[in-house]
Amino acid sequence: SGSRSPLPSVQCYYLNDIVTTPSPSYITLTADLQNGGGYKILWQYQTSGGQWNNCPTDLLHPNNVGESYVIYPEVEQGQESVWNGNVATIRACTTSNTSPPYSYNGKLQDTISLYKVYDGGDGAAGADGADGKPASIVFLSNESIAFPANTQGVTRTDITETCNVVAYTGTEKVTPTVGQLRSSVAGIALTKGSAVNHEIPITITVPAGSTLGSSGQVTGTINVPITTPVETELVIHWAKLNQGETGEDAVIFTIYAPNGDVFQNKTGTLPLTVMAYKGKVSIVGDATYQWSKFSGGSFVPIVGATAATYQVSGDTVEGLATFQCAMTYDGHTYLATYTVEDKTDNYQATIESTAGDVFRNTSDETYLSCRVWQNGVEIDPLKSANMTTATNPVGNEGNFYYRGMPQTDETRLMRYSGTAWQDVTNNDEYKHTLTYKWYRRNKNGESIDTTPHCTGKVIYIQANDVDTKMVYVCEVE
Repeated sequence: SGSRSPLPSVQCYYLNDIVTTPSPSYITLTADLQNGGGYKILWQYQTSGGQWNNCPTDLLHPNNVGESYVIYPEVEQGQESVWNGNVATIRACTTSNTSPPYSYNGKLQDTISLYKVYDGGDGAAGADGADGKPASIVFLSNESIAFPANTQGVTRTDITETCNVVAYTGTEKVTPTVGQLRSSVAGIALTKGSAVNHEIPITITVPAGSTLGSSGQVTGTINVPITTPVETELVIHWAKLNQGETGEDAVIFTIYAPNGDVFQNKTGTLPLTVMAYKGKVSIVGDATYQWSKFSGGSFVPIVGATAATYQVSGDTVEGLATFQCAMTYDGHTYLATYTVEDKTDNYQATIESTAGDVFRNTSDETYLSCRVWQNGVEIDPLKSANMTTATNPVGNEGNFYYRGMPQTDETRLMRYSGTAWQDVTNNDEYKHTLTYKWYRRNKNGESIDTTPHCTGKVIYIQANDVDTKMVYVCEVE
């Protein structure tokens, strides 16, 4: 058994695309392990694939075991980096090893995220990948809290915890907009305070005598929806620490995510694994399990999910998803819940024209294309820069071009099969993956279309389509 103090608030480096000297020059993380049974603290970082690796040891990082670890924004060439792009996810966990190689012993852990935030600068890599506009991030100062309870799983005293919602646009700290707070169980009072230094405080209060769901439930979540500067939903995880009966070993049952609990853009899989102890002895082979997923207001059993580990697929997580495991042991059923989330990077869309934005003498034409960016990477890019309304270009097999349709303003995506050009606009293998809907506004700014004027990543515009001025708006799904 043991307890831990939370790691410090999520911290950021401030970087500018022109002046690349970061501030601060390093960040020191410190963990406080109390009643830890003689364990040491091991520092690990999460890879892009969701795995946990031991943090590197080198001249900048003399050790990865101890109460503190120093993070630098850059490392020397050839050295191992804890950064995954502009994010570093670090955890302090316990190890039973007395000498290298060190490994996590599955007992205690706490996680913190660090970010590099950039000024818009000149659009260099690191801003947001397009037009030099600064990216926005939002995070919680503390994502995990614990409530002590008695042997019946009832809180003994009033408990109040606070965490802050913090947001940046570029390197400027901004005030986030927080929506309606939601708890996975009754008995938790949630209060959203006024901004202090641009941070929104969230106060979590549990009165004495609360069971927080049921006496057997020991974990849960609090959802914190955010609408600005980005639209996302953050999650606070809580755990209930039940005291054992006098003369009897307490049964501790919880769920943890050994490879992390955050998906990136709904990709990959992450395991959820139960951890159960009677006293200090692990419960292995003497219990049965049933996993459920929260859907439609209740937990729905997952067919076939009866092992101690359940693999969650990222494509099943819409923002966040809450799972529950029921463990039956020695005639009693114990419940634990865990929430995973998907941090889908925000999209930015820009419209480009092949011939500028001015028609002369009503004889010109242009193609408008909608380009979409996500975390600095273009999504669903153009298949070709070749666009024409006249003759089909000669090309090899696999070449594409866009054929304008003057009657509808739409274009057709054409692909050369090796013997002929074929329309593959709606072909599942070759078509664009996103959906584009175009609307128009006239010279007075009034909307012309109640339904999409046309669809497609690229549209074809002629001068006679425009009466003095026309504004084209593209919605992307």
